[in-house]
Amino acid sequence: YKVPRAVLAERLLIFWIMVAKIRKLCLLKWNYDPDCKNIDQSPFHVNEAGSQAVGTLALKGCPTVPLIEDHCATRERWSLNSITDSSVARLLKRQPGFEMMFKADGHTLEGKLQDYLFSKGLPFRVTVVTGPSGSHREEYILNFLDKHLDKVTPCKKWAFLFLDAYEPGKTDNVWRFCWQRRYVLVTHGGGASMVTQTNDTDLHEGVRKRFVEKQTAMLMTKARIAGWGLVALTKEENMDIMIDVMSDPQLHLTAAKGYKLTGTTVALDGTEDHKIKREAADFWNELHVRDHVNSAVADVEARYRAGTLDWTYEGVQSLITPYPTIGHLDELNIGQEDE
Repeated sequence: YKVPRAVLAERLLIFWIMVAKIRKLCLLKWNYDPDCKNIDQSPFHVNEAGSQAVGTLALKGCPTVPLIEDHCATRERWSLNSITDSSVARLLKRQPGFEMMFKADGHTLEGKLQDYLFSKGLPFRVTVVTGPSGSHREEYILNFLDKHLDKVTPCKKWAFLFLDAYEPGKTDNVWRFCWQRRYVLVTHGGGASMVTQTNDTDLHEGVRKRFVEKQTAMLMTKARIAGWGLVALTKEENMDIMIDVMSDPQLHLTAAKGYKLTGTTVALDGTEDHKIKREAADFWNELHVRDHVNSAVADVEARYRAGTLDWTYEGVQSLITPYPTIGHLDELNIGQEDE
């Protein structure tokens, strides 16, 4: 665990109750259960296998193990900003996009990488940007949301947008931008994304495994061609590998199932609680979350019927409970998880 277990339990309970209350209000006001999207940033490296300390291939009993990788490449960080979607119907029509961010100053490299990406004519939205730290700051998050969140149309339904406790994504600017696009922004508690954020629980492990396999194969091919010296992949080659990995629809469909497994979208009447699995099920049962959810949902309905609660900016905000400041990953700061 990234935080003490008691802290994690408290934050999970707050998250599940918040989501249930907002879902109930949406059902009462609009007569539908909102879909969900999760956005999460995950670090990768120019040589991800080396960064993950994957074993080096060598003959058994060899007195020395030749180093053919560029050690700097195992520390040269870039980021994947991925999206998971709870709607299987929407995923069958189009895959969610993603963004890659590389560390660089200025816009020369960014323009070059964007031109390269544009030339590929991809059937789903992929964007690439550069930044001084390789991590997303508030302005990058707003630009990302502008590019990847659906525009408002007369038939656009309200939906959830979940982010982790990353400090630049918790600002009022980000919250209001999401609201304008008809998304209700809710953050996971610090350290709780490993239990409830579907990117962490059901997407990134498969993405990283496939990425390392493909990247390692390409590195070995380049090493054989070169015949000597260190080899590394270009940013464009890393982009190609990630696009290839993320093009598999099954990865995204598996992530969509995670919304039930994490307890985020199980039926409000309790008939789907058996679908909650893994650590989420342990905490759900231990904390008697169903009892808390039933009470919270009943309170929302009573207030809505009484006319004291409605689907307004202020009304929805009143249902979002801040996580108590405890001193354990209350907020993830820029670069906090870099090496």
